Amino acid sequence: KEATELRVNHLRLTLTGFETTDPVEIRLAASLTEGLNQDLRIDGRLDPAPGGLPWTRREAHLNLQFDSLSAPVVAHAIAGLRNKTPSELNATGPMALKATARGTPERPRIEDVSLKIPLLGSSDYNAILTGRVEFTERRSWDDAEIQGKLVMEPLSLTALRSVRSLETLLPESLATDGTIGVYTAFEGKWDN
Repeated sequence: KEATELRVNHLRLTLTGFETTDPVEIRLAASLTEGLNQDLRIDGRLDPAPGGLPWTRREAHLNLQFDSLSAPVVAHAIAGLRNKTPSELNATGPMALKATARGTPERPRIEDVSLKIPLLGSSDYNAILTGRVEFTERRSWDDAEIQGKLVMEPLSLTALRSVRSLETLLPESLATDGTIGVYTAFEGKWDN
């Protein structure tokens, strides 16, 4: 596959508590977007590992915040999203993501997801995705249980018609003055 490069600059990392009976406290701040200072922040902890529990079974409690990320670069960089994001959504970026990572490295969960992104050529955030993702032990996006809500507004009907999967739902005879909004809830897996 074609390579994608993400550069991490201005990295500040603090780790404390490496004893198996203590939690490991994590603080990470970095810059992924050129010209912005520390637009990536992760802070939280890994629970203690009493009795020689492997690190892959330690509970994680991490708060994630990413600001000003380029949507096309991120979608291309994450293999699970690479072929799942329709290009006609015209996600120009930048986007902002807040989430909480829970569970273990063996079975992670991403909760309290809040993704704001400009879609269909908008210069402002006009799509907000909230929800959660729970992975199986395979840690594959294909097996992950997904649940969430998507609100997109304001949208022009003309821009919405450019999404191939909506062409048949939005006939040419349907006309509006101004903009419309789309509200949806979803759950299941990528393919279902």
